[in-house]
Parts: sequence; C-alpha cells; structure tokens
Amino acid sequence: MGIRNTIEISCDYSDCKGSKTGPTVVQWNKEEVESGRAQAPPEAQYFVFFNQSGVAKAFCCQLHAALYFLPPGCEITQKKVIPFPEKPGWREEDKAVEQPDGCPDNGQGA
Repeated sequence: MGIRNTIEISCDYSDCKGSKTGPTVVQWNKEEVESGRAQAPPEAQYFVFFNQSGVAKAFCCQLHAALYFLPPGCEITQKKVIPFPEKPGWREEDKAVEQPDGCPDNGQGA
C-alpha cells in the first residue's frame, strides 16, 4: 500500500451554488487517473485556473471566472441571437455589387 493523493478543486466564486451546501467541488485520486485505472470527473474539464498575485484561483466555469473579476455592480448578460430576416427569392449571388467606378459587377470578375 502506498500513499494516495486526492485532488480536490473548489470554485472560488463566492456565489457559486454548485451543490446544496456551497460551491462546486470536484475531487479524484491522482494516482488512479494518471495510471489510467480511473478517469477524472467530467466537471474537471470545465475548471478555469488563474494565478492572481501568486494566489491560485479556480472557477468551475468561464462565467464564474468572469463574474469574479468584474467590479461590484457590473452584470453579465448572455448574448442575444437576433435572426437576420431573409427576403423570399433573394440570393447573395444574384445581387449586383456597385464598384467605385460606377459599373456594376455581377460577380463575373474582370
């Protein structure tokens, strides 16, 4: 029997509610993962790590990392997808492009 190391990472974002008791915590046995007998938990691949003035910081996702570094009062909102309206029967290759010399170029080239 040898020494076994357990890797445990917890999210440093104070408002992380990854579990009922607090922030997201992921742990695994280092030797078993390195030898291939076990796999690290899938959540481990999403962790973001920073070294802030010599202090290691870990976050369970990119959103929590971004929120941690924002000044108080700032908010992050998800990008909104705005659909581009399509005109019926209109195709990009049908449109003539006006050239600087005033002659239309219908994509045929010179």
